[in-house]
Amino acid sequence: HGHPDHWQALPQLSRRFAGAWVGAHQADLEMFPPPPPGHRLEPGEEVRFGDCQLRVLHTPGHTPGSVCFLGPGMVFTGDTLFPGGPGATRPPLGDFPTIVRSIRTHLMALDDRTIVYPGHGDSTTIGAERAAFGAWEARAETGS
Repeated sequence: HGHPDHWQALPQLSRRFAGAWVGAHQADLEMFPPPPPGHRLEPGEEVRFGDCQLRVLHTPGHTPGSVCFLGPGMVFTGDTLFPGGPGATRPPLGDFPTIVRSIRTHLMALDDRTIVYPGHGDSTTIGAERAAFGAWEARAETGS
């Protein structure tokens, strides 16, 4: 997504790994410094990282263009889902009901054994996060 803590090393990495493609969802492109990422990630698109084929899941809420990458038995969630719940949803770009809806639609549909690798910190599983997700949904519905 387009927050600086996820792209600030991009200029150095682009120089070191010339020719590597950089992608982002259209909704976050304006958050990147020039030049913007050259590849626009689309929901459902399959992308390859080394030997791993991953599917793009558009999971707005942390930012409008947040995405997760789904692979066999694992999902890389960026700042969408962490151990203990959703990522931060500070205005003007973040929205709590939207991130909860994204998690419900895309992540809670996964097998409980799916390993979650967030953008920061420790990993977890969908099953571990499912146990507390009802409380997050209730909070999103009541606005508290």
